[in-house]
Amino acid sequence: MNTKNEKTAKKLYQLFNERNLNGLSEIVDAKCVTQDLPSGEQYKGVDGMKKWLDFWVTTCSDMKASVKVIATSDTMAVVEGTADGKNDGPVMLPNGQTIKATGRKLHMQWVDLIEFKSDRIIGMRSYYDSGSIMTQLGVAQGQQPAKTRRPTVV
Repeated sequence: MNTKNEKTAKKLYQLFNERNLNGLSEIVDAKCVTQDLPSGEQYKGVDGMKKWLDFWVTTCSDMKASVKVIATSDTMAVVEGTADGKNDGPVMLPNGQTIKATGRKLHMQWVDLIEFKSDRIIGMRSYYDSGSIMTQLGVAQGQQPAKTRRPTVV
């Protein structure tokens, strides 16, 4: 486990929760590529990561991210977590459509793969269930997200 990379990864979520997106310049490289895999969107640089995180702040102004599991190496971190908030802002979809605020609570589970070079974030790939989010917003039919639980090891 690389404690510097763990600390930097945790700082990313702390800055998000504090809404201090300007603080990203301390830990994110200018050439960083942030990929939102469910939407297919890609963001470049510190401003790109700010834009991606601002999407979530706009969608749910009270959203908080919680890190549940983190594992690091010299060049990577795998972070599993949850985020919760109330949808009090518009949801801007990649196709240009906008979903008006629904006032509904959102709970999402996610995994981020974060790449590091010289103690700075140079890339991030974020995975989450966008279908579950649309169901929670009431704009798609489907199952509600499962409660967060540890898998049983057999």
